Amino acid sequence: MIPMAVLLAERGARVSFITTPVNAARTEVVIRRVRRAGLAVELLIESTTGVFYYSLPLLPE
Repeated sequence: MIPMAVLLAERGARVSFITTPVNAARTEVVIRRVRRAGLAVELLIESTTGVFYYSLPLLPE
């Protein structure tokens, strides 16, 4: 799914990537690298209750 998000972001789309806490550690590293490349990709980590409790915003750090 991350390659698809990168392809969309490269074409100017703002992308939100939603994942679970289990996959977040692996996904976060890749998303940070993509964001450093200047692409608008956001990472949302969903809890088991359906509440998003962590997000890497689209704004630069």
